[in-house]
Amino acid sequence: AWCDRWLLSIHQAHFTAIGRIRRRPSVSKDTKTKAAHLDNQPNSRVKSPALLMDQIENKVSARLPAGPNDPTNRRIFRNMCAVVIASVCFSLPFMAWRVSAGLLIGGALSLLNHYWLTRSSAAAFSVIAHGERPRLSLFQYILRYAVIAIVIVTVYNFNLASVVAIAAGLSSFVAALFIEAGREFYFAIIRREETI
Repeated sequence: AWCDRWLLSIHQAHFTAIGRIRRRPSVSKDTKTKAAHLDNQPNSRVKSPALLMDQIENKVSARLPAGPNDPTNRRIFRNMCAVVIASVCFSLPFMAWRVSAGLLIGGALSLLNHYWLTRSSAAAFSVIAHGERPRLSLFQYILRYAVIAIVIVTVYNFNLASVVAIAAGLSSFVAALFIEAGREFYFAIIRREETI
């Protein structure tokens, strides 16, 4: 009996305390205005170069997307060529001729696609930057994929190469991007060590 009364008193005290917590005192207008300006206190402001954008007169960047003569695009294209040549040379002695042919055809399609994409997008963005209407139509953009699909279907119908090897050759762009990312990462670490 005494245990029940003791538990009941604890239980009642607990709910009374919860009731006091749940009842919120009324907030005055002064407290609301102070809370609204809480983030504008000097110790809560964030220093960021993005905040300086309001002080710059011309906020539009004149830099266009990288064109075909951009050093990064040239390095990626060279890396793609190196990946295709290395994969074909490696596959010649160890794989069937259809695999090597597929790697060569897929790599050539990947190189053509990259070249075509960089030329057409650079031309389209240069026209947009000068305020003219872009000449790149949806048909020209989709034409790249149509050419790739026609070549793959033709190769598949005549059984000239492995379709899986063509897909691997088409992914030479991914390998080239990893090589470029590794190069940039290496130089970022080297430059960081030189400044420390």
